[in-house]
Amino acid sequence: MSPGCSKSFVISIKAGQVLALGRGYEAPNSVITQMAVRDPNNRIIEGEGAVGTIYYTATNTGDYTITFQGTGPLVFGVQVQAAPSNTQSTIPATSVTKRISFARGEISATVQGTTGAVDADHWVLAAMAGQTMSVNLILPTGRRATLVIYGADGTVLLSDRASVMQWSGLLPKTQDYFIDVKPVTGAVSYTLQVTVPPR
Repeated sequence: MSPGCSKSFVISIKAGQVLALGRGYEAPNSVITQMAVRDPNNRIIEGEGAVGTIYYTATNTGDYTITFQGTGPLVFGVQVQAAPSNTQSTIPATSVTKRISFARGEISATVQGTTGAVDADHWVLAAMAGQTMSVNLILPTGRRATLVIYGADGTVLLSDRASVMQWSGLLPKTQDYFIDVKPVTGAVSYTLQVTVPPR
C-alpha cells in the first residue's frame, strides 16, 4: 500500500455474531497502521489508531466496513472471522452476565465481584480460535469458590467438578467465552484475572 493511502474491506455478519479482526503482519520498513471499523449505520465501533485485535459482538445485521491507513509503505495481512451466533444460551435468564474487555493495547484485564450465597457470578469475553486464555481466581483467606469456563456453542473447557481456581488453555473457536465464579463456602468477594495474548 502506498504511503498515506487507505484500504477498506467489507464483511457481512449477523446480529449476535462476534467480529474478530486481527492485523496480521507488517513489512520491516512499515509505519504502524490506523484501523477503524464502521457498523451498517456508518457508526465507528472501534476508533482509529487501534492495533492488535478487535473483538465486537454485532448488534445489527449488515455490512461492516474495516479501513486500514498507512502513514508509510505498508504491507499487511488481515484476518476477519465472524463466529456463529449463539441461539441457545446456557446462562439462566435471571442471571446478569458482565462483559470483560481489555484496554487498547493490553492483553489482560482484572475485574472484581461478589457471588451470591449459592448463585454463581457470570462473566463473558470474546476471543479467537488458537489464542491461549489464562484465568486466575483470587479469594480471601479461608474462602472457597471454583471456576467454570465454556464457549457460547456449549463446549465446556472447565467444569466445576475440577474445583480449581486457575486455568489456562487453547481456545478452539472464535466466539464468546463464559467464565463463572461458583461459590463453595457461601457468598464471597473475589478478584478475577484474565489474560489472552495475541496468537
